[in-house]
Amino acid sequence: MEKNEGYAQLLDLKRWSRQNIYLQFSNNDITKSVNKHIRINLKQADAWVRIDYNADNGAYMVSRASERLKDTTAKSNYEKAYVEASGVISPHDLKLHLIEDQSSLEFYFEGQNKTYSLLKYSTDSSTKINVETNGNNNLFYSLDNIE
Repeated sequence: MEKNEGYAQLLDLKRWSRQNIYLQFSNNDITKSVNKHIRINLKQADAWVRIDYNADNGAYMVSRASERLKDTTAKSNYEKAYVEASGVISPHDLKLHLIEDQSSLEFYFEGQNKTYSLLKYSTDSSTKINVETNGNNNLFYSLDNIE
């Protein structure tokens, strides 16, 4: 696995932006829980979104940026990072569902009754999907195009 700032890359590929993404994480040591941080990066030519999940306390931070916003106040508001509680702390298996299209993203942690939705300002019809961790975690995933 390639290391980046102490993070091991678990997935790195480019796909059409309309995706149903399923990510399932577990610890490489099957007797232990998912640990430390997992970062999901979705990058388009003119925009990006990052979800940084902390398995040790269940919080996740969502940040985003877009080159399409020119007004400095709008850009500043759009690029604010938000931290939320997932309700999933040190799980044996972490299951995350993401539904992405060119201009929006929705995701939820399996077993929780809330969905996080956000708007993306992008004109790019493809997305580079990058998943990395600084913990001892592995990844099973499936990707399906949304027609």
